[in-house]
Amino acid sequence: MSSFRKHKLELQEALQKNNWADYVASLCHNASSTKKAINALLGLLPRPEVHWQAAGGLGIAVCTLATFGMEDTRIIMRRLMWSMNEESGNLGWGVPQAMGAIVGKNDTLAAEYGNVLLSYMHDTGGEDNFIEYTPLRRGVYWAAGSLAQRHPLQVLPVVASLVQGFMDDDTECTAYSAWALATLCHALSTPQQHAVQQQLITLGVHQRCTALQQNEATVTLLVGTTVETHTVEALAQNLLGCFGE
Repeated sequence: MSSFRKHKLELQEALQKNNWADYVASLCHNASSTKKAINALLGLLPRPEVHWQAAGGLGIAVCTLATFGMEDTRIIMRRLMWSMNEESGNLGWGVPQAMGAIVGKNDTLAAEYGNVLLSYMHDTGGEDNFIEYTPLRRGVYWAAGSLAQRHPLQVLPVVASLVQGFMDDDTECTAYSAWALATLCHALSTPQQHAVQQQLITLGVHQRCTALQQNEATVTLLVGTTVETHTVEALAQNLLGCFGE
C-alpha cells in the first residue's frame, strides 16, 4: 500500500470521529504537510459517509495553506473550479461544499471566489455558470449560507436565487436554501433584515414555510464543525423566525 493511500485511509477513519476538525488541523504543520492533507481530503469528497467532514476539512486546511502563501491556495481554488467544468470530465461531487467551507473562513478568498461560487445557483436564462444538475447544485445553496455567515452583503444580491432553491421540489435544495436564507437574515443588520423580509414575503417564502410544516424528511448539513441532521420542517420553522415567528 502506498504511503498516500495509507494516509488517505487513516484520514477517512479520523473524519468519522467527533474530533475530526482537530485531527485535520493537526496535519497542517507546514505548507508541505498541508498540501498532503488537502490532496487526501479532495479524494474523500465524493465519499457519502465523510463528504461533509472532507468539505469542512478542506476549509481548515486550505485556509491554513493561505498563511504560508496565497498563490498555492489560489491553485487549489482554480482546481476546484475546474472540476465543476464539464470539460474536466468530473462530476464535482462535494466541490460546492468545499468551496463554501473555504470562502466562509477566509476573507481574501471570499472576495476573489465568493461570487463565482454564487453564480453556480444563479440562472440568468442565458450564458452563465448555473448548474442544471440538481444533485450537484444542492451543495451550492449550503455554500451560500456558509459564505453569508461572514459576508452577508456578498450574498444579499442573490436572495432571489436562494428563494428559487427553496421553492424547488428537491428536498435537499429546499432544506439547504432554507438554512442559507435563515443564516443570511441573522447575519444582517436590522434595517437590512427588514428589507429582506419584505423581499421574501413578496417571493412567497412565508407561504412556502407554512406549507412545509409537518414535512419530516431529513437532511444532513455541516454547522461549524458538527454534522447535524434536521427535518425540513425544522429548517422551515427556523426560517420563519426571520419573520418574527
